[in-house]
Amino acid sequence: MTQLEKHTSENNQENARLWRRRTLCLLGGLFVFRLIYLAVVPLDLIHDESYYWDWTRHLDWGYYSKPPMIAWVIGLSTWLGGSTVYMVRLPAVLFGTGGLWIIYCLAAHMYNPRAGFWAAAIAACAPGNVALNLLMTIDAPFLFFWSAALYCVWRALNQENNDRWWALAAVATGLGLLSKQTMFGLPALLGIFVLVSATDRRQLEKPGIWLYGVGSLLFLTPVVWWNVNNGWITLEHTRGHFEQKSIDLTRRLTISGEYLLGQGGVISPITCLLIAVITFVGLLLFFKLPRRERFLICFSGLPLWAVFVLSFTQRVEPNWPAPFYTAGIVLLAGWGTYAFSLGRVDRLRGWMAPGVAVGAAFCAAAYALPFVVEPMGIAGASFDPTFRLRGWQEYGQQLEAEFRSMPNPEKTIIVSSASREYTSGGAFYSPGQPTIYTYSNLRGVTSQYDLWEGPVDKIGCDALILTHHGKPVPPKLLAAFETVEPCRDLIVPIGKDRRLAVSLWHGRHLNGWPVTETTYP
Repeated sequence: MTQLEKHTSENNQENARLWRRRTLCLLGGLFVFRLIYLAVVPLDLIHDESYYWDWTRHLDWGYYSKPPMIAWVIGLSTWLGGSTVYMVRLPAVLFGTGGLWIIYCLAAHMYNPRAGFWAAAIAACAPGNVALNLLMTIDAPFLFFWSAALYCVWRALNQENNDRWWALAAVATGLGLLSKQTMFGLPALLGIFVLVSATDRRQLEKPGIWLYGVGSLLFLTPVVWWNVNNGWITLEHTRGHFEQKSIDLTRRLTISGEYLLGQGGVISPITCLLIAVITFVGLLLFFKLPRRERFLICFSGLPLWAVFVLSFTQRVEPNWPAPFYTAGIVLLAGWGTYAFSLGRVDRLRGWMAPGVAVGAAFCAAAYALPFVVEPMGIAGASFDPTFRLRGWQEYGQQLEAEFRSMPNPEKTIIVSSASREYTSGGAFYSPGQPTIYTYSNLRGVTSQYDLWEGPVDKIGCDALILTHHGKPVPPKLLAAFETVEPCRDLIVPIGKDRRLAVSLWHGRHLNGWPVTETTYP
């Protein structure tokens, strides 16, 4: 090695260490900030969080609408630190920040540490990342395992002795399948890439990729068994998301426009536009691009534009394309740091840094929003995005006070025929976190509560009954008690335009629990 080559190598190593240190400082500072923010943010659990928390009191291999990972993770966290808001949400911070590090590792391995830093920065400055690292929903573990699986798959594709990486990819994919059904998309996209890449097609002649597929699916064995014993209820629920409804052209365009605006808000406008441009051009130039860019296009541009087409046929939730942005962000970081060219659109590279800056400003506004909505007088307004995270603590306290005012609270249970948010919110926020039994007045299974056994061991007890505000007690539930008398309406205002509201009833002497039909409608 000549002196010049040695000097260049040393400079490259020093440069790599510099960008790695910058990434560690960014993610370390963000992690500490998020831990502190989680402790002080004045937001109650969103109803999905309290609903998943209630699952932890019935740990199982499967649930009505989702795989079991969310219940297992929240259950572990609350077992270690108690059933508090902080401990319910702490895993979101851990998964979210860990996911940023994996994105850095993927971009650094595919390109260089400088691209890795920018990939982590782009992801961290996506406004949707604020919610992802605050709210403990299924997307927190799912996106972490998706990113981990994507990284392991790329490493497996690029090493001769790759059994270890295929095994790690199988574990990450399997855990992702236990988190969200969308994880099936990763092996499917991998199959497409292997088939269209002449270099990687030889993987089909080796056992690694096949063991990866089989190993990933083995993680679903307990979930499948649970569904066999519960009428494949999770599959039926998932299928309902894709049922086609007849809508006219104007409505189709409106729904698609709403989807695009939502993506701009989730990723930030400039970054979203850049990803859209480079993935579209990447698809057009697909077979002319180097192998690593084709890999990233298969996991970003292909599904992202497929979801966009889907948005013309049905409503698409803003978080549906979230996993595909992992590869899209890595692709953007590589392109923005001059690792490859896309021809004429290269003139847009200069917008990558401003896109991150705009995203960071959106994130700062999102972090500040919970603290300013009340002083600004917009709490509960139609445009207040935090209204679903307010009022639940007061609701639980009022529900507990009414429960304690019952003639014989020691022999009284709480029964709800209201929607699951009122059931789970009351269960979490009422002091003592009581079990709230649910009776659905609807045909078929509408939530996990419909699959759990009612208070069959509480015959003879009284009940505090919750119904939707102004609605009567369902006839079958009414007939289950000797008498049912109205108590009062429980109303918690959330600003001037919204409120939490249920009607409360006193049921005397439970004669028998009415059977809810549990077939899927």
